[in-house]
Amino acid sequence: MGMKFFHVPRSKDFHMPYRFYDPRKEEMAEREARIKAELGIKEEGGKQKVTPETYKTSIKGSFRQGLSRGRFAEQQRRKSNIRVIVILVLLALLAFYMFK
Repeated sequence: MGMKFFHVPRSKDFHMPYRFYDPRKEEMAEREARIKAELGIKEEGGKQKVTPETYKTSIKGSFRQGLSRGRFAEQQRRKSNIRVIVILVLLALLAFYMFK
């Protein structure tokens, strides 16, 4: 056996796995509670109660907003593509006149 002059033993870590704790289940419960609060769903004795006022306001006009966002993004993409093409044409003309 070799001799170890500068050997310092490490402390032993204690690790005990959780038996009754499921982090995924707890995360899912928190997410469900947050979503229910956003939608205005209230639980009473195991039954869920939806308040119509909050439900209507969260849905009202959301389909039209989604469409307008899609159109807006598409218009911005077209403008960006046109800018790139114009810049490339200008650079090509500049290179043509410089190396002529």
